[in-house]
Amino acid sequence: MGLLLDSRPGWSILRENEQSYELASAAVRPQVQNGQVVFAPDIGLVGWRLENAKILDPVGLVSPESLPYHRNRQRFEVVFPQIVREQQPDWVFSRSIYLAGFLQDPWFTQHYTPVYERQELLGQAGSVVVYRRR
Repeated sequence: MGLLLDSRPGWSILRENEQSYELASAAVRPQVQNGQVVFAPDIGLVGWRLENAKILDPVGLVSPESLPYHRNRQRFEVVFPQIVREQQPDWVFSRSIYLAGFLQDPWFTQHYTPVYERQELLGQAGSVVVYRRR
């Protein structure tokens, strides 16, 4: 049974990802103004909580402007530094593991400041972080 749980996470573990983005959205919701652009990989939950924001998703499900960035992405790259640099969203939501390259980029640290972080049980995915454009 333990082996099965290790190879196929249960519903509660999968739901933790949703809960993490919901808590992050709720934490910054009072600061997000109508029409601001929110870069977020979990478009459903973040978009639902921040209903007056414009969602920019890295996959291109609701943001076709993201699709050209897929051509130049690195293997396993989920959040593209180029799209954030060029589109300059007001908010960036992500798992910390996907922002490792950003945090070494002086441009990102000059233009964005961390406003939320919550450590998760899903250690391999890192914490949920939110950055705001200065």
